[in-house]
Amino acid sequence: MPNFSDLPTEALDRILQQVLHVSGYRWYSDDKDSKAKPAGELRLVCRQWSEWFYEHHLYRRLSFDSGARAMHFIIHELARSRRRPFLRPAACTDLTLQEVWSWGPSSSDQDKVTPATLEALIELFHDTIVDLDFTLVNFLSLPTSTIKALGRIKNLRTLSLGFDSRSIPDMVTDSSQQSSPKKPSYISFQHGPDFLRSLLMAVPGLEYLDLFWIRSSDVPDIPRSYLPSHLLPNITRLKFYFPPEDCPLDGIVSLVIALKSSLRMLTITHQPNMYTRRGNDTYHYFNGINKIRVNDHRLLPLFEALQNTLEGLSISSSRMLTTFTQLKFTKLRVLKVKSWDGCISRFLNLDMFSDAPIQLVYLKGREIDNHPPILDLDPLARLPKLRLVLFQPDYEVGFSLPESYTNACEDHGVEYSVDDLRLPDLMEL
Repeated sequence: MPNFSDLPTEALDRILQQVLHVSGYRWYSDDKDSKAKPAGELRLVCRQWSEWFYEHHLYRRLSFDSGARAMHFIIHELARSRRRPFLRPAACTDLTLQEVWSWGPSSSDQDKVTPATLEALIELFHDTIVDLDFTLVNFLSLPTSTIKALGRIKNLRTLSLGFDSRSIPDMVTDSSQQSSPKKPSYISFQHGPDFLRSLLMAVPGLEYLDLFWIRSSDVPDIPRSYLPSHLLPNITRLKFYFPPEDCPLDGIVSLVIALKSSLRMLTITHQPNMYTRRGNDTYHYFNGINKIRVNDHRLLPLFEALQNTLEGLSISSSRMLTTFTQLKFTKLRVLKVKSWDGCISRFLNLDMFSDAPIQLVYLKGREIDNHPPILDLDPLARLPKLRLVLFQPDYEVGFSLPESYTNACEDHGVEYSVDDLRLPDLMEL
């Protein structure tokens, strides 16, 4: 009698993918009990399942925040391949390195991943990695050998690049002040366009570049002649955060202009919310979205460059666009907005959208609850191509569609629904 293992590989893969969907396996975990992931447990059923899970699921998603753990894993996998050379190597499609110490000595209590460790992991999984996420610490740079290793990842489609600046105190050698630290000297800003240029040109198959965890002031301003468009990857989607007023956007703008021929989706979010410490015991909550100013023109050259090519736009706040009345988005199909001032109708009735072929509008549910209802101004009056309005659910307090919004959709024959989707998913609807 046929059993579960006799199912076609495609059917078995679909079933087990669903089983493992909720919590992808991690090589490390702060919670010891959480290591008993479904993939690890199901491997114990039989030898056949053990080998199948190893090849297809066990290390599908890997994340490291420790150089020692990463090296232990690499040694473990190399030893396994020598013991059982007939097995196919494990497949990792999603690799995350939380901190890559890119320059200078690391103190003994900082167990950082090094560029050499990154290269070794790439060597293990260069045939299978699709999504790569790493944060450089101390210096926005990588050795040439590491960039070449990145170029050997055959199917790399998504690159999430972060940067964490650190200060290294210089030690005073004067005998009267022995071992007294000087004012910290920040070395993280000693970078230029070479790193980003070399990185992008090394990964021709890249489609999505996520720079959310890099301050815009740390993105180097790259001259157009330095990034010829015909040598760049076919990047269709870019994400970054809009910084406070005192931070320049020149690097982001120059990158967008360089990617103009291929860029179709743009996600601009606010600076990450965080708690900052003041004094010994006082913490201040920094709300990034409240720092966005209405009359901030730093994004204007970026939107001017993309207004005739951009098809999908996701913004944290309507303030990022409201001031630019001269813009005309001629190809914009999908618009996602997370917050706005006053009634949403005023924003959706801006002239910049009147000629845009917008088919889908995505609004955040919590913001609808926090703003006045639609009364005197029809929000959909100037969106003749619109066919669907989606509302992002609020999982914390719940969300029900206000009648004023459903009536507006029904009056225009527009479908509406509640769902939680990312910009690329919205583009497929």
